[in-house]
Amino acid sequence: MAEDFGTLLSARIKSHDEFWAEFGSLQAAAVWSLSVGEPYSKVQAGVSQPTALSRLMYSASVFAQAADEDTRGLAQAIALCALITAPESNLIERSKSILATVGNYPAVGYLDEHFEQSPSTLLAELRVELLKALNSVDIGGKEIPLTEFQYDVWRMLPFAEAAAVSAPTSAGKSFLVIEYLCRRALSSDKFAAIFIAPTRALLSEVQHRIEKRLQGAEDIRVSTVPAPDAQARRRQIFVLTQERLHVLLSVMELPVDLVVVDEAQGLADGSRGMILQDCLERLRARNPNIQTLLLAPGAEGFAKVGEQLGIPNLLVKETDLSPVQQNRVQVKVKEGSPKEFHLSLLTSTGAAEIGTVATDRGVADRSTRLTAAALELGKTGASLVYATGPAEAEKIATQFVADRPLIESEPLLELSKFIKEHIHPEYGLAAMVRHGVTFHYGHMPSLLREALEAAFRSGDIQYLVCTTTLFQGVNLPARSVFINTPTRGKGTPLEAAHLWNFAGRAGRLGHELAGNVFLVDYEDWATKTMHEKTKFKIQPAFSETVSTQFDAVLNAIGGDMPSPNMRDPRPGQIRAAAGLLVAGASMNRSSGLLNRISGLTSSQRESLESEASKAVDALQLPSALIEANWTVDPYGLRRLANRMSEKIKKGEGDDLFPVHPSNPKAFERYPGIINRALRELWGTKSGPYGGLVATYALPWMQGVPYPVLLSKWVAYHRKKNPNAKINDLIRRGFEFFEQVLRFQMVQVGKAYLDVLHYVLDTENLKERRAEAFDFSLALELGVSSTTGRSFVELGLSRIAATALEALFPNSELTPQAAKQKLRDLDVSGVGLSRIMIDELQRLELIPA
Repeated sequence: MAEDFGTLLSARIKSHDEFWAEFGSLQAAAVWSLSVGEPYSKVQAGVSQPTALSRLMYSASVFAQAADEDTRGLAQAIALCALITAPESNLIERSKSILATVGNYPAVGYLDEHFEQSPSTLLAELRVELLKALNSVDIGGKEIPLTEFQYDVWRMLPFAEAAAVSAPTSAGKSFLVIEYLCRRALSSDKFAAIFIAPTRALLSEVQHRIEKRLQGAEDIRVSTVPAPDAQARRRQIFVLTQERLHVLLSVMELPVDLVVVDEAQGLADGSRGMILQDCLERLRARNPNIQTLLLAPGAEGFAKVGEQLGIPNLLVKETDLSPVQQNRVQVKVKEGSPKEFHLSLLTSTGAAEIGTVATDRGVADRSTRLTAAALELGKTGASLVYATGPAEAEKIATQFVADRPLIESEPLLELSKFIKEHIHPEYGLAAMVRHGVTFHYGHMPSLLREALEAAFRSGDIQYLVCTTTLFQGVNLPARSVFINTPTRGKGTPLEAAHLWNFAGRAGRLGHELAGNVFLVDYEDWATKTMHEKTKFKIQPAFSETVSTQFDAVLNAIGGDMPSPNMRDPRPGQIRAAAGLLVAGASMNRSSGLLNRISGLTSSQRESLESEASKAVDALQLPSALIEANWTVDPYGLRRLANRMSEKIKKGEGDDLFPVHPSNPKAFERYPGIINRALRELWGTKSGPYGGLVATYALPWMQGVPYPVLLSKWVAYHRKKNPNAKINDLIRRGFEFFEQVLRFQMVQVGKAYLDVLHYVLDTENLKERRAEAFDFSLALELGVSSTTGRSFVELGLSRIAATALEALFPNSELTPQAAKQKLRDLDVSGVGLSRIMIDELQRLELIPA
């Protein structure tokens, strides 16, 4: 009854224009306080009057009791904005009560830690503390307060066979699920779990969070390496991308108890989404009782996703309420006012003027306006600035440096030194970080990227210019986010949900009460994507491709595979869908895949299933081989097998065997292997490409440091273009190492090795299997020794792993032996950089 009354009274309050005017003034004051940090006469006049603020706080206390989430969110917004604008003792107490009523207990805890408060009435204090205690969970010996939504999810987790959790970026989804996963591992005698992260950038972060929670339990393996455990431990947790999981499923028959998919909207992501779907279905086939948890930052369509994945009873928990206040602020420059930014608040009822920020700089130039806005409006805290691509990120970051002084800081000096010594001595980023500025993109080496993120979190770096890499998963909170376009690359429109996800980085649970999202020149955007909250619409890429590209997929299954095209994703999606259907037919599960696609007629299903069965009959390959390598052309597998058999019959079989990269015959052998694989698997004429790839693949696998690799890369390309800029060359080098060596060649290499093993078996040469070096895994990890791989398994970056590998004269250290060596190591005298020592300490491999 109380909720009904609260809802009714809330509706009456919200029907008054005066309420919205006063609330708009309060939000404007909060924006101003967060960005400028000074009182502003216009804003103050609107909210400093006791009666206006009192009315808003009363309204918030009513809204907090309403039944609908939007109204309760409004109560939270008033309380948080009041705290930011006028953190007086009386308001703190009233805000705390409101936040407790709406269930935002982390914010209540934040107030207790960061705000001075006068004693409240005993009854009020008891109420808040009781509510907070009821929503708290013991994590690692410390009581952690959860939001109402978090606690609801927490209670659901032990009983849900399959669940999807949809909530804003700042809602703490992965925090809960990691705690749940670790509790299951600690309480089980035998346990296996998979945590699927969408990017390599996330793997080490998640691995560290899990290991930290497990507090060094030696009998639980936590690994990012898709390989069996040498110790055969009974409890294992893998943190993998879907590509690495795809490899793991082909080399291990491990039945998995729990699988977590972070950023589950990735099911819609072309061929990568199809790999993810296939992995989930294969895990479920191995263990029908597996618990499946899908996490997404605001998504819809999970019920249909469950049906298409064969999980009809998928339980969905969702909220649109973020536990922090996020203000969307339009920034524009008016004609005739070249030194002023005009700010207005974007609300559900339109734009409300905030006021004008006068600057000492001219801001009329659109090419530098994003930077100028961030310098003026982001100076009170950490700021993330969106760039459409890596080159643009470097350009914008350079603009920041031109306007910021050199900072005398030991951490920044160490970071600069690390970049010069372990990336490249001429890399412009080394000088840039000394100004508290950096750029950030996905193809950077992991330790460099993590070091930049750590410097941003600590406050040593204030401005981080990033690409869409930060749209997914990486826990990088900021006070302000700056965006000036709804596009990526060369004008390609961004899905609105991606921008909303990035905007969710403004303010972060436990770090800030609120954050500002500055939309620069928003009135000129081609699409006004930030007007209304947009969710990800999850439609698995497999069903979408088969439904919309039916004829092309059918032809591809029959052998007419479209050629790969780096600029057009559709051929790759058609190839992947066709490959997955052929793999399904080889395992007698294509009918299950097709029956769950609602957009097909029965005739179309029959045609696809029939064509896939014919393909399997024509290929005459083991089903396990097709299932493990459907991401490449299945007909290419057959062509490659035929070619290998021919060479063996001619007495040229030795040429087929990949050798260890340190073998004297390695450079003689690998160009031919790479060209052969590309020609047969992809149907491409590779020419001298194999030699070019081998030139870098061999030292990469040997663990050769980045400065050596990049120096070779720069020298080669400067011969072709003496005027090429060093940052451009290094960026292209990173892209080559990540996209070609660690992605394309890993897939091709895995298929090549599997086909070679099959051919050796059919030619009665099974005993020679062991002669074939696993260059696919060596390319993925960037190391080729057991010791190097052990260091990577412990969570270390390639940079640190290869540096440490050089310290120990034993190439066969197991992970446990490598860990013990590190415990005994005196790092003060071995020449490791401060950044590497920080990584070792963060992973708790050496004492802090």
